Amino acid sequence: MPSIVPLIPITLDRRRVLRLNNAAIFQAEIELSKLWGKRSSLFNVLANDLGLNDLSVILWQALLYEDHRLTLEDVQNELMDMAKLPDIIEAVLSAWNAATAPAVPDSSTNGEVTETDPLPSRSSGTPSGLTPVLS
Repeated sequence: MPSIVPLIPITLDRRRVLRLNNAAIFQAEIELSKLWGKRSSLFNVLANDLGLNDLSVILWQALLYEDHRLTLEDVQNELMDMAKLPDIIEAVLSAWNAATAPAVPDSSTNGEVTETDPLPSRSSGTPSGLTPVLS
């Protein structure tokens, strides 16, 4: 099944892709909290105080989709070339924006119910009455 979260291409040691799905985002916050010894919000880090260590943790989590064997040390020592830092920042922010963008409705239906909708707009059965209380 294809990824719903867009893959963001980046060239590091080779051509790779970043994927910041929910699991990567949640794990990045956990890893940043461990790194700094206090609760860390990815929102605050990206908006206010993005440092190299923060960037490497987010990059690491976004790359794990493609290569589960990567470690934070691999990312920091082998993949984060300071000459490519602007490209890395741009790719990480693009991955974040892609992952957190609101869903866009299909414009071809103009918001109308179609036969491909998973649930009907109303039930075709008869009401079952009140739900009994569990004791």
